[in-house]
Amino acid sequence: MAQDQTLTNLQDRALDYADMTSSAFPVTARLTDYLNAGYAELYEILIASYGADYVRSTSTTTLVAGTEAYSLPTDFYKMLRVFKVEGSNRFDVKRFTLEQLDGFKTTGPASAGSLSLWYVPHLTKLSTGSDVVHVSVCTGWEDFIALHAAIRLLQREQNDASQLTAERDRVRQRIIENASPRDQGDSDQVEDAYGRWNYGEKPQSLLRYRFLGNQLVVIELSEAA
Repeated sequence: MAQDQTLTNLQDRALDYADMTSSAFPVTARLTDYLNAGYAELYEILIASYGADYVRSTSTTTLVAGTEAYSLPTDFYKMLRVFKVEGSNRFDVKRFTLEQLDGFKTTGPASAGSLSLWYVPHLTKLSTGSDVVHVSVCTGWEDFIALHAAIRLLQREQNDASQLTAERDRVRQRIIENASPRDQGDSDQVEDAYGRWNYGEKPQSLLRYRFLGNQLVVIELSEAA
């Protein structure tokens, strides 16, 4: 992994790519912005490829009987899975659609409990020289960040950046091709991924969730009278 790559390392590499090592033109704050822009794009590539395999955070939401709306984690970006926790067991909670509410009474959870949220957090920007890239960035992939910043530096100085752009695009393609799948041990056989063949043995929760605005909304379905 490339977690030993610091912001200072990336700044030096970007200046080297742009042939501005001894130039007074680049502004450090602007260079940091360009690096973080490339870092954010790399982060999005990894999430789009196999988000849960590269970046995952967990959080517990305590349910209150009759209460529908709950705050999301402060670093929340995208949800991966939601589970209802019962003792040492957890059960998948499905996302509801607005159409599913037609013909059902909905309230908050009928009883107290807890949900386990598995989610993708927001990217933490690099700000100080000793800050390191995320552990998910494999060795060599950090070149994408440095190249992205170098291109922006050349464009800002109105210089030709086509050669570096081609190199960045080549690195991007290599990352996309190698980022997914991360686990080569995936089964080659048909799997009962949804538990359909043991459906009767698995408790089916009537809890449903959805994101509305900046809140997690949790409801429990029951047939309308």
